[in-house]
Amino acid sequence: MQIEAIYEQGRLEFISPVKLKSGRIRVRVEIPEDAIVPLSESQTESGEDTGYTIAESVKEKSREIKAKLDRIRNAPLPEEDELPELTEKQQERIEAFAMREEIKRYR
Repeated sequence: MQIEAIYEQGRLEFISPVKLKSGRIRVRVEIPEDAIVPLSESQTESGEDTGYTIAESVKEKSREIKAKLDRIRNAPLPEEDELPELTEKQQERIEAFAMREEIKRYR
């Protein structure tokens, strides 16, 4: 559903009154390009000026770490027969989580 709203200082105000089912929902906001002020190198996402710029070497290191994390996240999972046996503590935790889920069903 599309609903028109006005943005002012961090708040959205609906043009027509709307009552939502829950207090927190995900929305998609479309903003005209000419209404956005580009951030400078020394600004945070909230627009605050930090007073410094990030060195290119730091940016490069950040890109390397991100690439490494992406490789880890996207690596294929090992086959089940290659996994080590569960420890007693791991098995107890798995059972505890299962018990919690079972209790939640009765509420």
